[in-house]
Amino acid sequence: MTPSISLEVALRTVQWVSEACRGRMAPLVDEDLVLLLEGALGHRSHASREAAFYLAASLATSLAEAEKNSHDGLVCFGDMLLERLAAGLADEWSPVRLAASVAVRKFLCALPDKSRKQFYPILLPRMCLNRYYEAEGVRIYSQETWRQVTGALGKDLVTQNMTHVVDFYCKSAIADCHSMREAACSCISEVATKIPAEAVRPFVPRLLDALLVGFNDDNWLVRDAACLACGNMAASFPSLCKSSLPTLLPLFYRNLQDVIPTVRAGAASALAGVARAPDVNVLKQILDQAHQGLRGLEKQPKEKQNENKQGVMSSMTPRMSRTGSMDHKICRPSQPWELADGCVMLLMELSRVQKATTAVADILPTLAQACRLRHFSAHLNFLETVCRNLPKIAKGLGRKIFKPHMDAFFDPIFYSLESENSFTSSAASQCLNQLSSLIGPDILRGRVEASCPQNLKHLDANLFIAAY
Repeated sequence: MTPSISLEVALRTVQWVSEACRGRMAPLVDEDLVLLLEGALGHRSHASREAAFYLAASLATSLAEAEKNSHDGLVCFGDMLLERLAAGLADEWSPVRLAASVAVRKFLCALPDKSRKQFYPILLPRMCLNRYYEAEGVRIYSQETWRQVTGALGKDLVTQNMTHVVDFYCKSAIADCHSMREAACSCISEVATKIPAEAVRPFVPRLLDALLVGFNDDNWLVRDAACLACGNMAASFPSLCKSSLPTLLPLFYRNLQDVIPTVRAGAASALAGVARAPDVNVLKQILDQAHQGLRGLEKQPKEKQNENKQGVMSSMTPRMSRTGSMDHKICRPSQPWELADGCVMLLMELSRVQKATTAVADILPTLAQACRLRHFSAHLNFLETVCRNLPKIAKGLGRKIFKPHMDAFFDPIFYSLESENSFTSSAASQCLNQLSSLIGPDILRGRVEASCPQNLKHLDANLFIAAY
């Protein structure tokens, strides 16, 4: 038996003894045992670290049961292991991070509120970040821990420990583990939107610098999280972020043509947030980008369908990292159709911005013309995006503004409906049903009959199926 396995077995054995003895174990939790435990919590073997954190959770429970009126022993226990607990909450191995989360919950929940405060500057930022961690077990457990420990005071506690929170978020944004970087960007986004502005304002430049690093990450999950966070930061603090817009806008536009649809959608949402912000005159520039992106679809080169599919599938196949998580790195340049696809999402987001509705409507003829370009194999993917977003654009603009442009989209919608791509066909079917609800079924049928009567049977069949 190797030493690391022997240590793991020993730690598990002591844990079982502690769970069986409960409060009677407390007298045996002396300085020597805690020092031994501290060493095990930092062991090079992740299995030994995991076992040590579960033992720490059990010992914290034993001390809490033994100390009915005083928590001096438990506080001393926490003081000695604080740095190890903090390191465990940021461990790159998810099982170890989960075990550390169990230990921290047991420890903090056993303490009264006044005794917890001294541990918050170190533990709170890590607990907060783990609510967004990629591993589902860690994420869900941490969200419940946050509810149990902070109750309704979560925002207040973050505000009170803002310096420590920002320090940890900025450090995590450049961590080796991509899951940490992604979670840090998501947490910064939360800070921008949910924490009182007066508490966040002094830290905006630091947080923006951290997000700019994430914007250039080779992992698309990090890029997406950083993009959304920058959008929220710019929307929440427009005056402080105004000087950074010349740097941010090109990054938003780059994400708008990313090979990952989720990243394109995030960029569209972020750009709309910036456009919505007061005293920021970038709406015309953003609209010009959308217009040019749609017109640029003409530059999409022709390719053989099989070659295109194989290239996309091989380049978008995720790999496993050394810690067992998915390595979300995509290795191929974006194409004009992907920029046009992102611009459709951008128009949908901008249609909800009141000052942009007229300009968005003026771009709809360009969008309709782009829908007629079918010389590339991914045109069905593009049409799927159009069908999914067109009803949202119509709703955002309103019936009066949208109706004059509606007829131009009938041909691509019915083409999509009859396509062999099930996703595109389904999106077209839902598009017709949603337009029917928005415009009115009789009006929609009359417009189809007037502009393309050959598609009337497809419309009636689709609406009939939807009714049942």
